[in-house]
Amino acid sequence: MGASKAVLGKPEIFPNRSEIVLEAGESLNLTCRAAHPVAWCSDHKFTTEHYEELYDETDDKAYISTLTIDAVNTSHVGYFSCVFNTSENRESNNCNVSDPSITSLYLFVKDLENFMVTLQNGMVLHTQVGESVVLPCRPTFPQTCESWEDCSYDPREGFTVWINEEYTHFTCIPVYYDRELAWIDIIIRAQKS
Repeated sequence: MGASKAVLGKPEIFPNRSEIVLEAGESLNLTCRAAHPVAWCSDHKFTTEHYEELYDETDDKAYISTLTIDAVNTSHVGYFSCVFNTSENRESNNCNVSDPSITSLYLFVKDLENFMVTLQNGMVLHTQVGESVVLPCRPTFPQTCESWEDCSYDPREGFTVWINEEYTHFTCIPVYYDRELAWIDIIIRAQKS
């Protein structure tokens, strides 16, 4: 049956929040329900998670998918999305959180030994002079302070900065109660238009 995404409605995630903050080592339990089969997708690889699909014929949203992580850590920080389990989504590996047919929740993990989602130190990003680029400096929990002037910041994505030079260097230094734990250097190489 070729039902359109608009007809399918949107999956529901429980707990019904846009984000959750857990302490490192706590467990995460997510449930997704919909009127059609659903599955979980995420930016990180599922390895130690427990995943189960159920069917409850007594409910209008009979298709259920549960995801449990026994002990979260900073490698789990990011989006967890519930998508319709269609061949189209499986083929495209569609986990785009801006897709209106996908429901997502963002997980932060408070770990006082890791303030930032691990990145490769000295990473190089490429762009054009006069364009913006997102520096992926993401905190592991929202109370971590990272700030720069003249840029926009989303803790789920990073800093968006305008590049006006061919070579620029940034250092991300997350701070929690005046404590700096790690830093990441990011190099921007931009071509002139």
